[in-house]
Amino acid sequence: MLYLVPSPLSQKTPKQPVLEADLPLVRQCNTWLVENAKPARAALGQFNMPVAIRDLQIFEIAQLTPQQRQDIVQRCKAGEPIAVMSDAGCPGVADPGAEIVALAHRLQCPVHPLVGPSSILLALMGSGLNGQNFRFYGYPPLDPAQRDAWIKQTERESKVQQCTQIVIETPFRNEKLIEALLKQLSDSTLLCIGWDLTGDEQQIHTKTVEENKERLFMIFDFLASQHNYSEADTYNFLHKNIDPKLVQEMTDAAYPGITDCLINAVHNLVKRPLISKLR
Repeated sequence: MLYLVPSPLSQKTPKQPVLEADLPLVRQCNTWLVENAKPARAALGQFNMPVAIRDLQIFEIAQLTPQQRQDIVQRCKAGEPIAVMSDAGCPGVADPGAEIVALAHRLQCPVHPLVGPSSILLALMGSGLNGQNFRFYGYPPLDPAQRDAWIKQTERESKVQQCTQIVIETPFRNEKLIEALLKQLSDSTLLCIGWDLTGDEQQIHTKTVEENKERLFMIFDFLASQHNYSEADTYNFLHKNIDPKLVQEMTDAAYPGITDCLINAVHNLVKRPLISKLR
């Protein structure tokens, strides 16, 4: 049996990604086909495996030759339990694990997907956008001109078809993508941004593009790393560079974690003054 095993979404505060009832299925697998070995080993630490992780066979899918892939799936077809796992979330969705699953079907090897977290569905669930008609695009184009044209096209399709458009991006390209979305989309378009889903710092916000521009430093909460700015310096910087009324609104005690949000925002606003470019 080829088991498709979900992995934690949040890297900072990972949670158990599979059902308790499915853990015996996971723990019987000694061979793992993964996207990248390092995050796979970290994820395997969540399962309390009966053998040391160093004793498991962990293969990066991209490094396997076609013959090696076929040999492993044939072992699985013969009765050996083998697992496929992504870096984060559900394997086989915007993930090289789909290639192994396709091969398993061609070789008539049974496939067993396990229940677990999907950032795509969790974000849709929490967005308040149309969950009856939606489309997942995977990753946007890398070329800036192609990406901007793609954003315009998907926005037109969304309005004509009343369809929610879903996209994911790697962490180091998030800032560029958000900048492009805020510049290319109409101010009235609803934009949902979710981050650290299932983690302790989970946030999901759906606002118009215009509202997102006004509250850009909320978005930077998940883009920036920690920097050593005092709360006073942060507050003064934002008052000097952003509408003071918004700063007062954002620093209201009712908004949890705002101090970290503001501290994280400073570095990005200094480095790339997006506020001035977007207004």
